[in-house]
Amino acid sequence: MDFWGRQEQAKRYTLILLILFMLAVGFTIFVMNLLVGMVLYPFEQSGSLIMHSLTPMIITGMLVVILGGSLWEAYRLREGGRALASRLGARRIQFETTVPEERMLKNVVEEMSVASSVPMPALYVLDDELGVNAFVAGYRAMDMALVVTWGMLQTLDRHELQGVIAHEYSHIRHGDTQLNLRLVAWVAGLLTVSQLGSWIAQTGFSLQRHVQRNRHADALFIAIGGLVWLVGSLGVLMARLLKFAILRQREFLADASSMQFTRTNGVLQALLRIRTHHIGTQLHGVYTESISHFCFGQALHSNSLFATHPELDQRICEISPAALRRAKVQERILARKQVDQIEAEMAVQKEVLSLEQKQEVAPIEWHPPLPLPTVRLHPVTVNIKDAIKPLNPQMRQNAARPDVIKRALSTSAGCRELLAAILALRQQIACEPEKQQVSRAIVEALARLDPRLYTSIFLQGVDALGELPASAARQFLSRLADIIQLDGHIGLLDVLLLERVKAKLNQLPPIVPVSLDHCGPAITFLVEALLHVQKLKPEQIAQARLRVLRTILSARQFEAAQKKRITGDPVNLGQVLHQLAGLLKRERMNILAAAETCLWSDTVISQEEQDVLDLLYWRMGFEAKTLADYTARKIALEISS
Repeated sequence: MDFWGRQEQAKRYTLILLILFMLAVGFTIFVMNLLVGMVLYPFEQSGSLIMHSLTPMIITGMLVVILGGSLWEAYRLREGGRALASRLGARRIQFETTVPEERMLKNVVEEMSVASSVPMPALYVLDDELGVNAFVAGYRAMDMALVVTWGMLQTLDRHELQGVIAHEYSHIRHGDTQLNLRLVAWVAGLLTVSQLGSWIAQTGFSLQRHVQRNRHADALFIAIGGLVWLVGSLGVLMARLLKFAILRQREFLADASSMQFTRTNGVLQALLRIRTHHIGTQLHGVYTESISHFCFGQALHSNSLFATHPELDQRICEISPAALRRAKVQERILARKQVDQIEAEMAVQKEVLSLEQKQEVAPIEWHPPLPLPTVRLHPVTVNIKDAIKPLNPQMRQNAARPDVIKRALSTSAGCRELLAAILALRQQIACEPEKQQVSRAIVEALARLDPRLYTSIFLQGVDALGELPASAARQFLSRLADIIQLDGHIGLLDVLLLERVKAKLNQLPPIVPVSLDHCGPAITFLVEALLHVQKLKPEQIAQARLRVLRTILSARQFEAAQKKRITGDPVNLGQVLHQLAGLLKRERMNILAAAETCLWSDTVISQEEQDVLDLLYWRMGFEAKTLADYTARKIALEISS
């Protein structure tokens, strides 16, 4: 996307539209004068439809009404954004707030103000609004206010919130906040004509009901009122259409500026997140109509005739058509219209191209070989030591490696052979050359090691893998996938190890935000895979499965999970992990807490279970030391006991 070109185009287009907006006022006066001229023409034979005896009075009266309405609204908004926020009933966020969501917002806004050299606006929150929306308003820095909904604070992660705040700061820097407040006053002036006509007509009806003296005068009141209301409605229609065109370009400009300013895709992820939200950006307060053009997203119903914002799909497509394509693919998969991912991608291709202004070449994504495997019912055991307590992390890292392993780690080709050998050894097929071709020397060296070192060595190999061309990377991933699902079954640890390889080779697809309401089957598959990492009896697995799912799923999803047995169903666990990585942060943490419950249910954790938990934290987007240390401390207590 040509961000700089889009900015220049939007600025030029906005100036033209502002001129057209002023012309709309003149057109409204012209239509009123013309209609009156048509009424007077039979009585003024020497006059014309445009220049008649009442023309000066009509022009003067209309200007007084329109300018009077605009000036009155401007007077009400004279104190800027903070006064507007108070009128809306928004609650101001105090500097010393202890609410986590509000502190996150305050920190993001402080960072944005420092980075952009823009004074920090006052922060407000609309507590009763659950839609994901925000707006900024004000004439000057001293009266600037940033208002967010409680739904936004509850829904967006920090990265996504940063993108939205950068979008709003773009409005401040481009002067949109002043323009938005002026638009309120201008539209109010045109609306005053319509309101005046409605009042005149209502007066005529009232006189007709209560005063029976002159029905002709009452009818005249109604006719004049209806005429004025009709002309005023025409002016409002034009003003709203022009306002939509102005703000449409401004929103595209602000999205582009947010991407430039943060150098991340935060605003794109926020738009994708909103796309899956059950309320979206809608607001339901009595003030929604008056502030709809201020907001980050469409505050009125998306099907509104006078929508002030472009559709979400259009905004996403302007930034990245490939992101919209991925979102639509996932949407179809979740809806089970097309279970096969490749078929779903082909089905949405035409939909996305219809929104694209310039076709973007989508990268070819890797897919696991078919047929898909089922979840392995019992963990792979290479040695009895797999079942005992895990090694101390430092001892595991510093354990001696054979020279063959060291030499393999020194080259990209050697690393690839090492990764294949470890996975083959885990599947107990390394000694069957007719099934998989792996390095005999590496296999023999690995066989002499403690199997609890395998994952550590595998991750070392991944780090030293180096870069590969996209086609070679996909070919290598297919080779590894063939190894881990050769017997038609697949284990969670093997999938997580493959995910690390995908990430290293840049073959991990970008995260697509998803709603928890659509993730019931994926969560059920993950819990099933987690429980089968352990050596539990079938009745223990059944009990633990229901106990864990009850803590994560809604009542409706839990009821569906109880009825369905998925143990023998084919599954793409990589797709399951990718889908769950798109959940909100708190939802992912809830899933990880459930994973710990699964793996610690028997109070004894094996090396494989620890590796699964560590890699699952990584796949869910938590690489911070603080979260990893919690598990490490818990494991250390178990080792020392």
